[in-house]
Amino acid sequence: MLATAAGARIETAAPCVLDVGLSLGPGGLHWALALARVVPVWLPQAHWSIVDDPGFFGRDPRLLSWLTGLPPGGGAEQAFAAAVQGWRDARDALGLESREALYWHYCGKDGSVLPKDGDATVVERIEALAAGCDGRRAPAEGACDAVADSARDAVAIAAALACPHPVILSPLGAGDPAPGPARYLASLGVPCPQVTEPGMLALFRDPLLSAMARSGLAIPVASRRLRLAVVAVAAPRVSGSPLGREEDLDWRSGPSEEEAALWDDASAIWWEIP
Repeated sequence: MLATAAGARIETAAPCVLDVGLSLGPGGLHWALALARVVPVWLPQAHWSIVDDPGFFGRDPRLLSWLTGLPPGGGAEQAFAAAVQGWRDARDALGLESREALYWHYCGKDGSVLPKDGDATVVERIEALAAGCDGRRAPAEGACDAVADSARDAVAIAAALACPHPVILSPLGAGDPAPGPARYLASLGVPCPQVTEPGMLALFRDPLLSAMARSGLAIPVASRRLRLAVVAVAAPRVSGSPLGREEDLDWRSGPSEEEAALWDDASAIWWEIP
């Protein structure tokens, strides 16, 4: 456990990677900060990319509807702008970079916020896994797919972090057959079935439910105002793989076959809370 300045105790087990659909969705800032008081929380690169360039991403009607649950022209633009501005204000006013147990990957090591006693190679692993995702997917037609990129960045963090093994928290829409990261993993050739067996579920679910109860996130889930899914992914090939220098691992410069192979033998599961 870690002790905060206020004397609260933060469990080091079960870090939570927040899907952008949660972190930039309704109440996302509140829930990210509340969870970070009880478990380590990670934000993917797409989160800050959207926050730092709302003019560009705000023109994507699919992204806006996904984040807000509202149709374009029906309040989505206003809800998106409010969420982004809330994060921008919090970053400046609350000093999120120094907030304990809130971490993120963004623009290499210089822009990332990492645990002080963490693995120095985690950024290289995240970026290699993200590049490998792009190498396994067919190129998107037309403009960038911000929803897919958000899933990519979340699964890359979840697969890169060492023990304790993290989970991804992802909202489920009313008609969603599976959470976005699970569908994204399937598009990579990594099947991500839903787990329903009670004994197996209890191993994953019970510690997370305790953290959600202490953070308050269990309240909107229990009241059915929020459908929340959990995704867990393991990519054993990334452990011990010889990774190149950080500047060689920028997926925007084009993925390599070696990076795509990091997802060979990967496996994943998902379940819905509760």
